[in-house]
Amino acid sequence: MWSYRTKKSGSNVADLRASPIHGIKPLSDLPQLIDMDAIEVDDTNPGAMTESLRFTRRDPAIRDSYDIIGGIVYPLVVCEHEDPEKRARRIYVICDGHGRQRQAKARGQAQIWAIIYPVLNLEQRICLRQTLGAAQEPFDAVSVMKGLELLAKQRGLNPHDEADVEVLLRDLPEKVQKYKKDVLMLTRWDLDSAALLGESYKKNSNVIGLDKVRDLTKIVDAVADRHPLLYTEMGGDQGMTKRLAKMYVGKKFSTASRSQEAIRKVASAVKELDQDDPLVKRFFVEELDHAMLTPYAKTRAAAPRDIRELCQELARLLVVANPAELDEGERRGLAALNTLIGSLLK
Repeated sequence: MWSYRTKKSGSNVADLRASPIHGIKPLSDLPQLIDMDAIEVDDTNPGAMTESLRFTRRDPAIRDSYDIIGGIVYPLVVCEHEDPEKRARRIYVICDGHGRQRQAKARGQAQIWAIIYPVLNLEQRICLRQTLGAAQEPFDAVSVMKGLELLAKQRGLNPHDEADVEVLLRDLPEKVQKYKKDVLMLTRWDLDSAALLGESYKKNSNVIGLDKVRDLTKIVDAVADRHPLLYTEMGGDQGMTKRLAKMYVGKKFSTASRSQEAIRKVASAVKELDQDDPLVKRFFVEELDHAMLTPYAKTRAAAPRDIRELCQELARLLVVANPAELDEGERRGLAALNTLIGSLLK
């Protein structure tokens, strides 16, 4: 029986052309006017599943273009509804253009232009929005991976298995394929904790960015390697990630420090302390502040500055310096530096 698992891999182009949306054409070559009330949101769409800042970031530009041009220029992308009764009433499922739809709805538009595809199943809708998103500004990585998790279920693949992830990403755009390592990383996380994830630049401290998740996962790895008894007691990857997410939201990594720096220091301290050290167990069991462990982090020697970098930095300062405003100490310092540079270049 054919399955995505047994599908042979050929060239990259051949893989892309094997996509379930390859060759699918809109019902018409031209956009069609559809009623705003006839558009249904797909609950599986990442935009409806996460606290993405994508809409917030793009809304001002969409709003300005609406005011300048007087309307929405690019049509939405929708497909006919899978439900026959809703399809008969010309109800559509939106696949792309949520920001434009939101802006048009806020302006009181009754109708909007849309490119209409025939009925698409969930797998096809996921592939279509991943492809369209990669061709413009993609969703944040966590939203992409939530879509991939749904796609894995549709294709009968295991997102915890590296070989299956390879197959899962094979017919998706390169921008999506680059998330392979992050897909494998996130599948180790407790699902409820993963629901807290959002864009890396989200300012709401209750939303964990993917960059911090990578560092938090390094803590899990350090505990598994250096403190195996605690790792087992906490419930392995699932239990550890659940506890770390709770501690992060509880601001255990952000007092008197940048949270990312604190997370990295905790990971270092977990590695440096003795195997199965009771201090590490107390830190996680009692959900203590990072300051309890960070003093044990390995200190890094300051990297030597590159001479070219220092010269460029000095040049930027000297270009704007006013000779008349130099004090005696600055003059002596520059003179000594000039002598030193002259001796080096002889």
